[in-house]
Amino acid sequence: MQELQPHGAQWFAVVLRTAPAFAQAVRFTIQCERSSRVCSICGEPPVGDFRVIEPVVTPRGVPTIRLCDCCLTASDNMGEMLVPVRGPDSVTRRIARAGQATFGALWKRIYLARR
Repeated sequence: MQELQPHGAQWFAVVLRTAPAFAQAVRFTIQCERSSRVCSICGEPPVGDFRVIEPVVTPRGVPTIRLCDCCLTASDNMGEMLVPVRGPDSVTRRIARAGQATFGALWKRIYLARR
């Protein structure tokens, strides 16, 4: 399966069907910033593009998202599962750490609740 580049024509075609309000907000941000190389949520410079595995903050049906450092941290803290589409190793390592931390917290919550 080909990854849809966030903020591209095909991406907007998919997102307009699945999350129209989100698509309109992203389009407005792009118009205000005069660039498509912005965070999908806040409009700041992005750290990378991510495939949405388990949406929490991101609306369901959004295949990929472009995030800045702050929005990536917020998504991590809320338990959203994201995988870098491609990007620097530092982003990949950060996602892996966040995934381990989330798994550890989830394991403790499930395991300790049964004891």
